[in-house]
Amino acid sequence: MNKQSFFILSSLRKIRENSQPLGYLRTKPVEKTNIGPYLDRIKGLLKSDKQEHKKQYYTAKKILEILQSEGFTGGCRHDIPDCSVPI
Repeated sequence: MNKQSFFILSSLRKIRENSQPLGYLRTKPVEKTNIGPYLDRIKGLLKSDKQEHKKQYYTAKKILEILQSEGFTGGCRHDIPDCSVPI
């Protein structure tokens, strides 16, 4: 038995013996320090969209502009093709 197959078999044994996935599990959720104060505002904008016609929905870009006018200093990542506000 070579070294690589030993590690594969030992990994499979660990997976079989544990019902929970192995690895790091967070004990508490990550704080959203930059966008945290604006989450209620975003939820309000998205809730108001449900009452409007589909063509009148806020786009991610428009929501970002609204938040920036209210003091939000974050932005979208331009290396991602679809610019969206992370929630």
